[in-house]
Amino acid sequence: EHTSIAYRSSQTGKTFLYVLQGSSIIEGFKDGIVYVGEIQPNGNVINWRQTTGLGSLARANHASILYEDPSTNEVYIYIIGGNGCAGKVSFAKIVDHDIGLLGNWQTSNFNLDGTMGPGADCNTDGVASGGAFIDGNTVYLIGGNYIVGGGAGSSVVSEVRWNVIGANGEFTQNW
Repeated sequence: EHTSIAYRSSQTGKTFLYVLQGSSIIEGFKDGIVYVGEIQPNGNVINWRQTTGLGSLARANHASILYEDPSTNEVYIYIIGGNGCAGKVSFAKIVDHDIGLLGNWQTSNFNLDGTMGPGADCNTDGVASGGAFIDGNTVYLIGGNYIVGGGAGSSVVSEVRWNVIGANGEFTQNW
């Protein structure tokens, strides 16, 4: 119920593995812990540590992507939907490229249920178990299960949603 992302820093050349936790057992159906380790040339992962967790915005069965802004070289990790906070998209910037530390998680102003505004209200409609990929600065969310009012999935998603990442890692429009 978690996702993982590997990233090679263009600033330090180090490669990091991020594990974005998702557990249906811990913290009332979600687990907000984020781990980061450094991938060595021989494939070993060393120096595992916790970085900035999701707290009340934690979720399981989410989609995740990484985006490096070519104009600023700022790097963001995104968590999209998921059980526990299905209508929200959260993102954090990598603030330390020597150890892979993340800054504070923010909630996008553009929610998966078509509403606007960040806030931590996770009892909104959204998507869990979807897949995501990025092309340039356009993010695509594919399939999954509709989640109604933050509860269990009610039906299968048979559509592709998309959005564009703009300045400071924020999305630019409704999904």
